[in-house]
Amino acid sequence: MFRRAAAITSSPVPPTSDSALSVGLYAHNSTTPADAKGSSGTVAGAVLVRLKAENLKSLLLSQFQDPRGVEWRKEYRGLERALARQLVGFETIGIKALTTPGSQGGAQEGPMPLYAQEFHTYGPLAARLPRYEGLDLRNVGRSLEQWSKASGIENGTVEVLEYLKWKVGEEA
Repeated sequence: MFRRAAAITSSPVPPTSDSALSVGLYAHNSTTPADAKGSSGTVAGAVLVRLKAENLKSLLLSQFQDPRGVEWRKEYRGLERALARQLVGFETIGIKALTTPGSQGGAQEGPMPLYAQEFHTYGPLAARLPRYEGLDLRNVGRSLEQWSKASGIENGTVEVLEYLKWKVGEEA
């Protein structure tokens, strides 16, 4: 995944593209001394996210042309980071759950698929941004669907494609 992550950039977007890949990163217990060039932590996570939208070009490229684009980009980066924090903070087995009629997610004990987990790490950020205050944070999957609509994405989605979590001392 890291080779793929190193090659990913969300700009420039091909003129006819309606999707882009990006990576959300988080290191828990990280420290960044004044002379350090990066940060380190005892547990870290990375998520590969696909953003798909009919208005993708205007969402991503508007960051260079108007303040709303800069704001949108900051909100999207916050979502990516919250997804990576979720992986670091909670035991996760896979991305999407096998759904059964009537399953709500969040009530099960132990490791769960990411999309079935309660989205604890996004709540504080959503509370600070009025358009996301009403998001249903009972599970990550539902939250991503609602975030897509509330953020201004036209006929699109935000989707986690892959993730990686590691701890200091673990073998890869």
